[in-house]
Amino acid sequence: MDDPGMFDTFRQATKNAITVRIADISTAETLYVMLPKCTLKKISTVLSGTIATANATITASRNTTGITDGVVTIGHSGSAAGDIDSCSPTANHVFDGSSHYLKLVGGAESDNAVPVLITIEYYPN
Repeated sequence: MDDPGMFDTFRQATKNAITVRIADISTAETLYVMLPKCTLKKISTVLSGTIATANATITASRNTTGITDGVVTIGHSGSAAGDIDSCSPTANHVFDGSSHYLKLVGGAESDNAVPVLITIEYYPN
């Protein structure tokens, strides 16, 4: 016999991910990503080269309201292709699947034209 509660537990434990790309972390760029009905769990970046002068940031918002603990800082000191950084949002990170979008803003603080991949991990609600 099937237990409907078992399905809900499995569904909540199943993590999904979307990967997007910022062409140049050292230039201001904003991405808008539609997410399904979900809870945002982690935002990770992987750098494609070396940045200089200052750390770079990716700031996440649900629509126009900032996500608590939703900033990824990419360190410039010793940076290299393959460096991974992340953040784990703790509030304002539940999306309704219809009127909410994820806004990702690259801060343009660093130097060097370097692409960065951003993986958005979430759990379905």
